[in-house]
Amino acid sequence: MCQRQEGCKAPERCRKVRPEFARSNAQALEEYGQTEYEKLRALFATEGFGCLRLSKHALQREYQKAISEAELRTVILEGDPIEYYANKYGTQKITLWGNVHVGYAKYRTLHIILKKRRSEEKWSVVTVYDPQSKAWQWNENYTERICFCREK
Repeated sequence: MCQRQEGCKAPERCRKVRPEFARSNAQALEEYGQTEYEKLRALFATEGFGCLRLSKHALQREYQKAISEAELRTVILEGDPIEYYANKYGTQKITLWGNVHVGYAKYRTLHIILKKRRSEEKWSVVTVYDPQSKAWQWNENYTERICFCREK
């Protein structure tokens, strides 16, 4: 059930789309996404940010939203993949979810979207954001998409 409909432009449509998206995403994560994430995490554990490319947009978002390199590191090493997508051209996208410690009993939820083309060796950080900025798109833990409206 879309619990945060106030920002959703088409709640009925989103309720219909959600079960199929959840099923196909769970299958993709199980078949490919988890494995790709484990490879990335192992590489990142040894090479750090040298194994990634940070897009200009990701760097801007880090600055604008006061997201530190340490917070990115925490999500990449300790987070969980929550969405995985691959197209027929060999482009893969993974959305990582993680909570980072920001103070005594205080945590900040972050999402990192990574992309890798078949022709590229490195994963690119496309963007990083706090999903609370668009809370209506996510369940209460920010681990499952519940709104599929396109924003313009």
